[in-house]
Amino acid sequence: MSIQRLIAALSILSICILTGCSVLPPAQQTSAQMTSIAHAPNYQTRDSQPATSLWTVIGNGYQLDHHIHQPKVQYYIRYFQSRRNIVNIIFNRAKPFLYLVVQQIRNQHLPTEIALLPMIESGFNLTARSPAGAVGLWQLMPGTAARFNVQHDETWFSGRQSLAQSTDAALSYLTFLANRFDGNWLLAIAAYNSGEGTVSRAIRQNLSRGLSTDFWSLRLPKETQDYVPKLLALAIIVEHPERYGFTLPQVPNRPLIATVLLPRQVSLQRAARYAGISLDELQTLNPAYTQLATPPSSSGTYYLVLPIDRVMRFEMHMTATPESEHTRFIHYTVKRGDTLNKIALYHGTSVAVIRRLNELSGNLIRSGQVLIVPINSATGRNRVYYVKKGDTLSHIARDFGVTVSQLLKWNHLKRNSILKVGQSIVIY
Repeated sequence: MSIQRLIAALSILSICILTGCSVLPPAQQTSAQMTSIAHAPNYQTRDSQPATSLWTVIGNGYQLDHHIHQPKVQYYIRYFQSRRNIVNIIFNRAKPFLYLVVQQIRNQHLPTEIALLPMIESGFNLTARSPAGAVGLWQLMPGTAARFNVQHDETWFSGRQSLAQSTDAALSYLTFLANRFDGNWLLAIAAYNSGEGTVSRAIRQNLSRGLSTDFWSLRLPKETQDYVPKLLALAIIVEHPERYGFTLPQVPNRPLIATVLLPRQVSLQRAARYAGISLDELQTLNPAYTQLATPPSSSGTYYLVLPIDRVMRFEMHMTATPESEHTRFIHYTVKRGDTLNKIALYHGTSVAVIRRLNELSGNLIRSGQVLIVPINSATGRNRVYYVKKGDTLSHIARDFGVTVSQLLKWNHLKRNSILKVGQSIVIY
């Protein structure tokens, strides 16, 4: 573990005290729908002058009653004041990502208080995980992520850890909840925390007793009773930081990161070198990639998030490097009798490279284990695979990072062709 990652891990433990969640070490972003922010607008202040600070934009977009005189709101103002160092860590961690979040919120005409919600949810940590299974900046549960079309596969990509995809899903869910609760944003935010059913049941219980159904009157789980006041207290502090003894970090009203379309699969080490940044920084910006490489280009359209001042350098190097010099990565399923040496020889790589990519401490592998294996296209050699018992075209395609359609074309096969043990399959 690098020093930077060790420091980050220690700070996550401290931030749990602030967020109230139990965050575990991270288990990395890409979407064809991802919003590019390389040329995003500067938002205006209320007097139509461009705002220089993003904090000003956030304050100008407030729509909620912050209930400053509520005891729990006052309690959490004091709570945050007693933890200024932790709050400042979160403010600084939010800097590269906050503009995109605010941009999407403003585009959808939502209260800008919502931009502060990830500070409560995850401490603005894209790789945060809770024991309950929530993941990412917005702590999306698997069901919520699926409901709002967040991409996920078991090997290459986790959309809940994507800045763009998770933000889009979270805002869609919050909009749905606000509509469900007739525009009452405190109830919508409460439901985001404890579930729409929990809030609806609490409302029905109060109605049956002739009681008020505002947030402060409902019997909700303690975490939710604290969740909404935390957000309101944080919004008050951001609006009047000096009053409460805070100095907000400078966050300009312009994008600090941008998205770049990837024309081909690339290793993260090479991408970091092209951009002139460290691998740690690249992974921090792109935590949805769960391997040390982006997914095969045949599986979809992918983007890389980079510091905005590194985009031109990256694109120049990516364009100048011939495709033949790029290494392709596949997932290989270990078969009975395989050894790391056999796998390395077959794919034109080394045991050391496979061990490093898969974080293996030794040479022991087991049947059924899935390894990431590099294939250097510079060899220019076609590969021949001999069918084994139980093989299917879809299995072979997955193992070699190609599509079934490509295998059919290369081998003059039909989709309903039956494979025979020992049959040769050519992979280009």
